[in-house]
Parts: sequence; structure tokens; C-alpha cells
Amino acid sequence: MSSFKTPFPFETIKIEEVEDHLLVVTFDRPRAGNSTNTQMGRELLELWTNLYIDQQGIRCVVLTGAVKRFSMPAVI
Repeated sequence: MSSFKTPFPFETIKIEEVEDHLLVVTFDRPRAGNSTNTQMGRELLELWTNLYIDQQGIRCVVLTGAVKRFSMPAVI
């Protein structure tokens, strides 16, 4: 299994390649209900841009939230 790489560490999302071709992206702002903010928006844009340019073998991305919530209402 290869390890998915990003150009820099993210502050508001965690990325884990749990098995070949499967990437889990966890929204990690539990105190804010995992709601999106400008920083998370930038990090998601960077993630999707990197995946568009070089998929690194990833075929599926699962979005989840830290703790008990996925995300407060937002357009993803």
C-alpha cells in the first residue's frame, strides 16, 4: 500500500489511506461541530487539486467527521 502524500500538513482535516485506493478525509474541528471555515476550504481545495493532478492510485475518497458529527450544514 502506498501512502498518499500532500505538499504540506493540514490543520483542519486529517488524511489517511486506510487501504490501497481508499482515502479517508476527516473533518477535524470538533469544537466547531466540524463546520467548514476559510482554512478548511483552502485545505479541501488543495486536496482536490492535488488529487486531480495526481491521483496517486486513489480511486475512492470517504468524507467523515471527527467525534460524533460529520459537519455543520455547508455546501461541499
